[in-house]
Amino acid sequence: KELVDNDKGKKLLSYLIDIFIYLSSNKSHQLSQQQIATTFQSLCDDSISLIQGQSESGNIQSLANCLPEQAQLLQICSSLLKNISNNKQPYATVLPALRIFMTLSEHDYGIFCIKKTLDNEQTNFLPLLERLADEFCARNSDCICTFNAFLQLIENLRQRPEGRINKFGVDFIREKVTWKSNDGIFNDNYDDLIASLSKTDEQHPLSKLYNVIQKFIDEDDSLTRMFDSLKDLIAYLCKDNQDDYTVTSQPVVSAMLPIDVQFERRQVYIICKEDFEERLTAQYWFPSLHVDDFLIVQQKSTSSVSSSNGGALRSKLSSMSNKKLIKKR
Repeated sequence: KELVDNDKGKKLLSYLIDIFIYLSSNKSHQLSQQQIATTFQSLCDDSISLIQGQSESGNIQSLANCLPEQAQLLQICSSLLKNISNNKQPYATVLPALRIFMTLSEHDYGIFCIKKTLDNEQTNFLPLLERLADEFCARNSDCICTFNAFLQLIENLRQRPEGRINKFGVDFIREKVTWKSNDGIFNDNYDDLIASLSKTDEQHPLSKLYNVIQKFIDEDDSLTRMFDSLKDLIAYLCKDNQDDYTVTSQPVVSAMLPIDVQFERRQVYIICKEDFEERLTAQYWFPSLHVDDFLIVQQKSTSSVSSSNGGALRSKLSSMSNKKLIKKR
């Protein structure tokens, strides 16, 4: 997880970011972008680490040991947002970028980095929504997966699940999707709300997507869940008197341990209980001969010996009888 601290390591990250945000129709370049997105996904995944945290403090230490340093993480987040907001980028790179943001939104430190990126950059999620509103189709799996990932991301950002303190307030989300607070007033009737939004001079892409997806639901029931998530988001944006708490302070993350120290502290094996403990004994891999099996083997050897002795006796008697016949003659 540790990017090299020297100039070569920093140049490598900058080089990967330049490739990731560069727009090209070349298939090999787009394939390289997908591979870079996979690399960024691994770098931003806190479950990939040499040392796994076991307690609350251990989880904080785990973030320090598995995520890049803040400056590098902000560089990655900036490239993800630039890729998402570029309408010419393929969905094959936009979708992984949204999922990487979803991975970071699982903890407070990632929420802080996403917010700082949105504050520093001049763009937001509106270009993506406009693109989806123009290109959405029930048979276009890329649009469906991308919009579904966007809805899940916004839901993660505006809620506060167990184990997380920070979230995005409604005003901040309105700003990042360019939703005006007076675009509509929600009164528990979505159709009336969308109808009022449609009368405006510039209809918001979310209300356009509402109308488009509503037409496809009769043909494809699989869109129902996504349609419900869209309705919840629109209602959330239109409701007033909401808690507008937005993360402002940076979570304290301890210093990263050197790689050699992490390697020494890595978990090499796990001693399990019950049935798995038997595998740690020599009897499991080299079992001793069972008593019943030993008796069976002994009986077989005895019978074979007796049969061989009986055959020798019969041959001896036959030879003696032959000698007696010869003497008589």
